[in-house]
Amino acid sequence: MPLRTRVVSAAEFLLRTDRMFVFFSDVAKVGIKPIKLYIERMEMDQVANAVVVVQDGITPSAKQVVLYCKLELFPAIPVQS
Repeated sequence: MPLRTRVVSAAEFLLRTDRMFVFFSDVAKVGIKPIKLYIERMEMDQVANAVVVVQDGITPSAKQVVLYCKLELFPAIPVQS
């Protein structure tokens, strides 16, 4: 399953605790593997909070992982031209 994600540093503050990532998923339903990759990236960069923009939701197993992390999920809204 190819996973393309873009990571955007939402804010660059002096304190690392104020930083936040925004992850955009290109897969319809996000599973546990991408969520774990997001968490690893957060730990590597010492970022405590993140937002994950999902297209069609997440799997039940991924939802269990999200409950224990500081990840917020938001649905992607299609842009109309």
